[in-house]
Amino acid sequence: MFLKLFTIRKSIRFKSIQKKRYREEEMKLKGFNDWKIFLKILTLFLINVLIFIGFVFFYYLPEFKKSLLKEKETAVKQTIEMVYTLMAEYYDRFKSGELTEAEAKKRAVLRIKSIRYDKTNYIWINDMDIKMVMHPIQPALDGKDLSDMKDPSGKRLFYEFTEIAKKQGAGFSNYLWPKPGEKEPILKLSYIKLFKEWDWVVGTGIYIDDVDKQISEKTFIIVLTLAIVALLVFMLVFIIAKRITRYIKPLIQLADEIAKGNLNENKIQIASKDELGILAVSFNKMMEGLKYKLSIIEKIAEGNGDFTIEVELASENDLFGKAIAKMLDSLNQILGQVNATAEQMAEASNHVSDASQSLSTGAAEQASSLEEITSSAVEINSQAKQNAENAIQAKALADKAKINAEEGNGQMKELIVGMSEINQSSEEIKKIIKVIDDIAFQINLLALNANVEAARAGKYGKGFAVVAEEVRNLAVKSATAVKETTKMVEKSIGNINKGNNLVQVTATKLDEITVDILKAADLVSEITAASREQSAGLDQISTGLNQIEQVTQTVSASAEQSAAASEELASQAVQLKGMIQRFKLKKEKTVQIEKKETSQISPEIFAMLKKMVEEEMNSEKEE
Repeated sequence: MFLKLFTIRKSIRFKSIQKKRYREEEMKLKGFNDWKIFLKILTLFLINVLIFIGFVFFYYLPEFKKSLLKEKETAVKQTIEMVYTLMAEYYDRFKSGELTEAEAKKRAVLRIKSIRYDKTNYIWINDMDIKMVMHPIQPALDGKDLSDMKDPSGKRLFYEFTEIAKKQGAGFSNYLWPKPGEKEPILKLSYIKLFKEWDWVVGTGIYIDDVDKQISEKTFIIVLTLAIVALLVFMLVFIIAKRITRYIKPLIQLADEIAKGNLNENKIQIASKDELGILAVSFNKMMEGLKYKLSIIEKIAEGNGDFTIEVELASENDLFGKAIAKMLDSLNQILGQVNATAEQMAEASNHVSDASQSLSTGAAEQASSLEEITSSAVEINSQAKQNAENAIQAKALADKAKINAEEGNGQMKELIVGMSEINQSSEEIKKIIKVIDDIAFQINLLALNANVEAARAGKYGKGFAVVAEEVRNLAVKSATAVKETTKMVEKSIGNINKGNNLVQVTATKLDEITVDILKAADLVSEITAASREQSAGLDQISTGLNQIEQVTQTVSASAEQSAAASEELASQAVQLKGMIQRFKLKKEKTVQIEKKETSQISPEIFAMLKKMVEEEMNSEKEE
């Protein structure tokens, strides 16, 4: 459990560290974005230089060193392979009998001992018992046990040579060994190979201190070249960065002035035709376009504005120019509408004045007519109340008829049930008669059988024959009576069915009568309710007529006020038209509004008069 908690805690801590590093990297990136272009260019140059230096020191020079060591390894390996071929040649001469083994070994050793390459490099031979067979530089080692010989680093070099030959047959080994005539050990690379036929380990080494020397010389040349090239490139980048920033500064200043609304700045003069030159030309064009659009807006803003100007668009995507052109069209249209509306307003004001006078005269006539209408409404109201009382009585009679019809309908349903029960009883009687008829038939058969048996008995059966004959006669009579009874029952059933059908028809009709009575009762109820509503409505009409009479008087007074207001409105319309004529509008944009006939008054004017009357009524009610 403790281990699990520790693991979870460690995971959470690791995630928090990752988030912190991510935020730090993000902040660094944001900081770089805020740098000036000059610093960014120099930083990119330095980054490229560092990348190249890293490439040289961490890839090129190590690979160069590997290639030099590879050349050394190839050289020593080829030398040993050549010596191995020489030893094989003497061994073959020994095998062929040309030489003894001792003579063959001696000649091979002498040949190998005299071999030199690269002036100072040589070949030695030791056996598998780690004893020196031949060393051309230090003959004092010949025949000695070298298993404990170590280089200054403590490496048992001849023991390692023998182990490589024993395990691999051939291989490379690094160790420290002094050069001929010197005492100081130097790093040396050797290649060892086993000549199995004689158990000899033949090897040679090459000093690799010159590799480090070549690397140092190569590094010095590269660093010097890189420093010269970097200095030249840095100067070039510095000049280019300065040139770019020198051209960008006036562009930034111009953009700031435009953002502040200042369009009085001079054009930017940049002689180059690169992207910065093109950008400067675009800025100058933008400035000219803004000045042109500003001149149009200033003309629009003047008191005697000229709205006939045609806006020249810089391109199809000139949204600013399109907006100004749209604004001019809208102003032309709006002012044209205002001009036409002013004319109509003046004419409508005259109409309102005439209509107000006519309205005042009509209101007086309407007042006298309202008195007559009020008296008629009172008489109609009394008749409506009488109709309501009659409707109430009719409703009571309809309710009573409804109750009687429902009771008769219930009794008729009981009669239908009784007729159905009689019909079922007749069917049961019919079944019983059928059973009796079957019994009479069986008795008749028994009587016939008895006569036959009596005839067989002779004189002893005469008495029994008489009885059997009587029984048979009785059975025949019973069968006849049963048939007659059956006919009577069937006739009764037919009559009952007819009666039942008549009862069904009567019940259906009675149901329809009941439904009609219910509908009639509902209609009477509706008539009663309508009569009451009519009476209430007539009361409201009487009240409304009284109010209309008051309103008519108010309208008469308001009409006179409207006439005065119309004259004032006409004078204001003339003033408005004079103000509009100060502007110069496009003729095609002037809106012509259809004039109203002098005998007509627009709905807007009637709405205005209605509003004035309602306000007057509300003020009187409040008083």
